[in-house]
Amino acid sequence: MPRYRHKKRSSSGLSLEGSLSTIEATEATQGRVIRYETRLQRAKRDEFIRTQLPSPIKSLPNELLCQILKTTIETTPAQCDPHRVRKHELETVCRHWRDIIVNTPSFWTFVQLAPTWPKALVKVHLERSRQCPLDLVFSGFQPRFESTTLLDIVMPTTHRWRSLTILLQSPNDTLLILKRFDCAMFPSLALLSVPIRYYSKFLHPGNVPVLRSLEIRNDSPSPDGFQLPPTVEKLSIDIAFFRSYPIRWLQSSSLQGLKVLSLKGNTTYWQMQPNSIHLPRLAHFSCEVTHARELLQGLAAPNLTHVNYIRSHYESLSVALQRIQSKWTSVRELIFGFTQIACCRAYIPRALYLAAPNLRGLEVMQQDLGSLLQSEDGLRRIDRWEHLERFVIISDVRKVEDMRRRLVPWLKKRMKFGKPALKVFFSFANPHEVKLERSALDEIGKYCSEVNFCMQEKIGHTS
Repeated sequence: MPRYRHKKRSSSGLSLEGSLSTIEATEATQGRVIRYETRLQRAKRDEFIRTQLPSPIKSLPNELLCQILKTTIETTPAQCDPHRVRKHELETVCRHWRDIIVNTPSFWTFVQLAPTWPKALVKVHLERSRQCPLDLVFSGFQPRFESTTLLDIVMPTTHRWRSLTILLQSPNDTLLILKRFDCAMFPSLALLSVPIRYYSKFLHPGNVPVLRSLEIRNDSPSPDGFQLPPTVEKLSIDIAFFRSYPIRWLQSSSLQGLKVLSLKGNTTYWQMQPNSIHLPRLAHFSCEVTHARELLQGLAAPNLTHVNYIRSHYESLSVALQRIQSKWTSVRELIFGFTQIACCRAYIPRALYLAAPNLRGLEVMQQDLGSLLQSEDGLRRIDRWEHLERFVIISDVRKVEDMRRRLVPWLKKRMKFGKPALKVFFSFANPHEVKLERSALDEIGKYCSEVNFCMQEKIGHTS
């Protein structure tokens, strides 16, 4: 009897253990089924969303999508050839984007004559742009014999040219193009940037009747009697060594409508009478020449509001500013820099305040701070500009702590004497490092109406 009872208990125990195992296996299977069904439902939902609901980019109006795509192309660095490479990348994203780009003429108005642009691509741009104005850039031919072929392709469209930029390194290539332009008319050309190796007839006013902006580089002597088109409102000249004929251009009556003037280069032998360059509508003037005294004395611009003055190591600032007292009374914005090889020891003479007493905005190099904040007759030099509202300092982030030690005492004193708080901006070449000097910037900001920083534009040397 005991043996029989023992076997019965053992059988019952085994049966119970087996049932538990079966239950656990069933639950595990059910869990897997539930997880599988959950994944399946999610997949079906995602597929429905993907196929049935339009993506946000597809729901954009075509006009807005066009603007986004254009901005993407235009903000791509020029060295990346955006109109050839980036545009092709965008075309391959989807059929909708390709249709938008291919069928919108404004995507094809840029044409470049360069070794990387085959003739077929140039033709495609001319065709797809339809009758829209064109922007052309000539940046090289490879091999050179292709220049004639490429010119033959684009010359029939000169009536559509809106802007033309010639960046050729070879003087012979430039000469070839300019001579080819002799018999052409450019009724829509508004912007021209060109190295002058030859004064083509196309520069005559009748051939470019709406030219507004002209940039002349690597200039050659102009023939007697040559005058720039009177429609020019923006003029930039890179003056070659010993060239003085631009004086004749500036003194001629044809430039009375000039609003923006930029001069750069060698003016060693320039001579003119004071106030002999009368430009009544000139508002913006940029000067980066070797010897500025004659030019500044000769320029009479009663409506000048913005000056970008880059000092030269050939001429001290005191000499350059001789006898221009009160000539810049209308100037509101002054950018003050120096060339890369100029001496970094800065000195701001009293003549600058006398010439431009009504400044609202001043932009200087960090090296100028010492001179500007120096006391003179009991008054810091910068405080002579009583109407100053905005102060921009071009510097390096690593100089912020040094500037803090100079700026904070001055700003505190301005506040103490009830002077208006300034807007102070720092223009950095390395703004990504600004977090390293955040505390110094914050302390400066306590005594300003606004303090901020931005990416530096290259106007001078900051080392």
